[in-house]
Amino acid sequence: MARADIKGERRLSGGVLSQSQVKDGVLEKLSVDLDHNAVLAQNKLMREQGLVRKGNDMWWSLSFSEMQYEKITRKYPDLKSHDKEIQTRAWNRFMKSSESLPYRVME
Repeated sequence: MARADIKGERRLSGGVLSQSQVKDGVLEKLSVDLDHNAVLAQNKLMREQGLVRKGNDMWWSLSFSEMQYEKITRKYPDLKSHDKEIQTRAWNRFMKSSESLPYRVME
């Protein structure tokens, strides 16, 4: 295949590096979340140092990049439910799962 058949573009936006190209008439897209490891390392540090605590005026439990949020909600669509009861149950289930550990900012 000749290189002239591939035209592409790279973009950095909101911590996500995207590369798209048209190859043989098909659009291919690859996205890399550059913030992923930084967010997880920051969350771990916050947990270990107890920087975030449940309080009367604030309850902050999770931290993730926009791309991580989209990945999680694709796997667990009820997290984005318009029914607040369904959404709350889904978030409670997610928070109790070991899968939420890297995203937690408090124990």
